Amino acid sequence: MTRIRKGIVLEADSRIGLFQANTVLPSQLSLGKNKALIRHIVEEAIDSGIEDITVITSSKDINRSGRTFNSFNGAVIRCVEYGDYRNLNDAVCFARQFILDEPFALLTGDCIFHSEVKPCLQQLIEQYERLDASVAAVQYVPYQEVSYYSIVDSFELEERLFSICDLIAYPNLENLPSNLALTGRYIVKPEIFDILKDQSSGGDWNVFFIDALSELNRRQSLYAYNFETARYSHTTNRISKRDDSLEEKGGTPLICQGIL
Repeated sequence: MTRIRKGIVLEADSRIGLFQANTVLPSQLSLGKNKALIRHIVEEAIDSGIEDITVITSSKDINRSGRTFNSFNGAVIRCVEYGDYRNLNDAVCFARQFILDEPFALLTGDCIFHSEVKPCLQQLIEQYERLDASVAAVQYVPYQEVSYYSIVDSFELEERLFSICDLIAYPNLENLPSNLALTGRYIVKPEIFDILKDQSSGGDWNVFFIDALSELNRRQSLYAYNFETARYSHTTNRISKRDDSLEEKGGTPLICQGIL
């Protein structure tokens, strides 16, 4: 089995529902550290054993975009500006030249996680190594907020592990299968690239990606794992804190700057 060594981080703009690096965050959302949102995500990947990271960004900052390469905590990091492509699907597919035919981690820039146990992504990698199959991170969300998420229709195989039957992007409360939501962390096999490449351009990339995951699930097994962590998330231009056990720290707003 191929070890998970590579990852893609999506840091894009509000048109596709993901954070920009210059998003203004309350200081308590910095998890007590004065660092950029995107850096939290990159560090989660590195702490989980990822050695090669491609950041897909909407930034036009010449110091961060383009074909420059950087080293951060021992990992190779590169930036791809998705504005150079027809849509985010194309930009993700462009990153295939770095992923090659390896399974890889995909982290979206709209969620940050904190765990005293182990990073969310590391938990997914462990499940992938056990199952030899693609795995998506999930958590339960309040029913009144399910329309902000993509929801999983599944059945539980064992504690925290689910077999996915269907995926529904931004559902309404009618005929809702569950309140188990995708949370922006995935370990996926490289076949996802061919599915994304065949999709039409335009529209909401989150919906496109859910369609791609659904197609991947028809071709091979796809699991969901309810990981152990506390979570901060951003939905529809608002910050929501999901776990009151996280320590809040007061202070002035933190303006996130890019790490690269």
